[in-house]
Amino acid sequence: MKRLLVILGAFGLTATGATSVVACNNKNVADNDLLKVKTITAPSVVTAVKPESVTKDEVKTALAANVLLAVQGIAKSAKADDFTYDVFKDNKGTAYSNVNLKTGTADVYVKITAAKGKKVVVNSSGYIKITLPKEGTVDKKDITGTTVVDPQLTANTSQKYSDLLKEQGLITAVIAGIQAKTTLSTEATTDFTLTSDKTADANQAAGAVKITVTATGGSTKISGTFDFTITLK
Repeated sequence: MKRLLVILGAFGLTATGATSVVACNNKNVADNDLLKVKTITAPSVVTAVKPESVTKDEVKTALAANVLLAVQGIAKSAKADDFTYDVFKDNKGTAYSNVNLKTGTADVYVKITAAKGKKVVVNSSGYIKITLPKEGTVDKKDITGTTVVDPQLTANTSQKYSDLLKEQGLITAVIAGIQAKTTLSTEATTDFTLTSDKTADANQAAGAVKITVTATGGSTKISGTFDFTITLK
C-alpha cells in the first residue's frame, strides 16, 4: 500500500508540474488586456507655465484625452476611472524629469495600469514612447470631410434656429465626428463654431437643416470646415 501511495504521489506531482508549464507558456492575451495598447497619439500642444521646464502633471494633462482613446481602442466602454497612467523618462521606468519644449521636442514614456477593483481593462501596458511637440509648433488637423451621425433631434417650434445650434445633442454629435476624424477631443466655441442654412431668428420646423462646422482661428487643434445635414422630426 505504501509503495502504491508513493507512486500515486509522484504521479500527482508530475501532473501538477505539467499544468504549471502549460500555464506559463500560454501566450494568449485577453482582448481587454492593456498589453495590447502599443501606441498613443501625441498631443498637438502641451500647455505649460514654463515651456523650458514642463512638469509631469502638465504632460499628463496634455495626454489625458489621447490615453483614454488608446484604451478605448481595446475596450470601447472604458472610462477615465477604469485605469491610471504615469509618465517616465525612458522605457525602463526611470522617474520623469522635467523636459524642455522651448528649444525642441522631447520623448517621454507612458505606462497604463488597470484600476484596482475594475474589470473593464486588465493588467498593464508596456512603456509607450510619445514625442511631445516643441512649444509654438502646433500641427493642426484638418476637419474637412468629417462625417457626423444625425442626432435625431425633434424640432422645437417655440424656439429659433439659433437655439438649435446650442443643443447639446447636436454639439456632442459634432465633437464625436471630429474625434473620429482626427482623434482629437474638441470643444464648441473654443475649437469650432456652428451655423445653419436657416434664418437664425426663424422658428424651428420639421425638415432638413444644413449645418456648417468651422474651426475657430484660435483653436490649437483643428483647422478647416465641413457641412452635414440633419433632419428635425
